[in-house]
Amino acid sequence: MIINPGKHRPQGPWDPNEKKKYFDTREAWLWLPLLAVVGAAIAAIYFAG
Repeated sequence: MIINPGKHRPQGPWDPNEKKKYFDTREAWLWLPLLAVVGAAIAAIYFAG
């Protein structure tokens, strides 16, 4: 199954003058759970060791 979180957004033309965000929130669905898993793994190793 292909996850396409931006499908509900209207397709172009996009605003060329749009202010660039510090981080792209459209990708948050990908990196946020990954960050949580990595953080939990580091915490588990830290407290177990």
